[in-house]
Amino acid sequence: AYDAILVHRIGGPVPDVKANDSDAPITIHPEDVLSVTLSLGTAGYAGVHADWWILAHHADSGQWYQYVAPFTTTSWRPWTGGTSLQAPLFDFTGHEAVRMSDLPAGQWTFYFGVDAPQNGVMDMNMLFYDGVAVSVTPQDQ
Repeated sequence: AYDAILVHRIGGPVPDVKANDSDAPITIHPEDVLSVTLSLGTAGYAGVHADWWILAHHADSGQWYQYVAPFTTTSWRPWTGGTSLQAPLFDFTGHEAVRMSDLPAGQWTFYFGVDAPQNGVMDMNMLFYDGVAVSVTPQDQ
């Protein structure tokens, strides 16, 4: 599958984020249901204590949102810094982080990343992440 925003590093965890089961950018209408799912392959790093980053960016407003534990589809809040979770890495597939309609129109990007050491800082040189773009467009456009 093609990922629009994907950092490949050899020998690290493999986060995956999909929008409506797609790795590629999608376009939806505000009344359409958006489902964003997360998966993680630890690639031999299971149990490593890490910072988890689950973020959404609305380019039109510049606002960032964060998915925080305990993880339910209502666990989103404006991001003011800090991690989504600090915990050991484990393999999982298809965790639904978003299930909603009436998302504000514009360009959205949903990100899922992990980094170590677990220090509450986004360590870009150790960040393994994935992202998916969602364009929300009114029906008449």
